[in-house]
Amino acid sequence: MADAFGKTMYHLAHTRNQAAVPVLASALASTRLEIRLGAIHGLVVRRNPEGHAQILARFPTFNDRELAELAESVLRSSHRMQATLRDVLLADDQRLCESACRVILMGRVYQLLPTLVEVTVDPTHRHSAQASATLVQLASFLHQEALTRPRDRTCEP
Repeated sequence: MADAFGKTMYHLAHTRNQAAVPVLASALASTRLEIRLGAIHGLVVRRNPEGHAQILARFPTFNDRELAELAESVLRSSHRMQATLRDVLLADDQRLCESACRVILMGRVYQLLPTLVEVTVDPTHRHSAQASATLVQLASFLHQEALTRPRDRTCEP
């Protein structure tokens, strides 16, 4: 049974048929944890803004296991959600922006550093404070990763 479930979730995540997105999105409301985890992974893997928006909308309700699945999925496929996360940062929805910032940090989505700078330096932008805090934390993560990478150093900082 578990093998069939795994195959089903794999196909929903990887099919070109966009009808899989509402199926995965509805699975986020399942009472069974393994179905919700599969839906989170499947929606992250798909390049579909509607599916990514569903994840961000439900993010505040995720439990620890769901947050761990989301973090792992985004870490492996951050480029998949990048456009949606960028659009949410630039948009007006405070709740989605908070979720997006947390996902950016969880997934170490360093590609969004320029967008975070853009929002931070605009004092009229509604999310500038949130973007600024996220920018500092993300830069700190990047700095820590750079320090732990083994490599030949050509100069001392």
